[in-house]
Amino acid sequence: GLAGMLGYNWFVNEGFARVEAGLGTVITMVEPLFIAVLAWALLRERLTSFIFAAIAVSIAGALILFWPDLMSQTDQPVSSWGITCLVIACFAWAVYTIGAKPLLERYSSFAITAWTMLMITPVLYALSTKPMLTIASEMTSVQWAEIFFLALGSGLIGTMLWNSGTKH
Repeated sequence: GLAGMLGYNWFVNEGFARVEAGLGTVITMVEPLFIAVLAWALLRERLTSFIFAAIAVSIAGALILFWPDLMSQTDQPVSSWGITCLVIACFAWAVYTIGAKPLLERYSSFAITAWTMLMITPVLYALSTKPMLTIASEMTSVQWAEIFFLALGSGLIGTMLWNSGTKH
């Protein structure tokens, strides 16, 4: 829970705050490679040519999709801290994925997702830059709708689907 929910989310936000979206997306394409290598090292899963081909297709797709962004001229130097944060985020998510896999044999995808989210909520609360009640009182109804959509869509449902895929 700490690796996936805190490690990934904190580092990915720090990284994308410092690196342009196109480059950041290409950098985060190392995540499947991290997952495959950790699965091989810790879970003794096989590294097949199919896995490496799938990772190559993933990286190629990101390069093709964001090629214009990568080739655009910018006066801003690329942030090495931003790149480092994105790589750490990918590794953190790989640790979460590999750590959750054995648990998914005993518990449902919903249970693993809910427990990891519940475990990390107090930590995120403690790390917030402003008191949560102050932030909540300043939010508009549109911002509340956006938070609800992100929490339910990519947070709960997205992670449940990820965990279900990891299980199978």
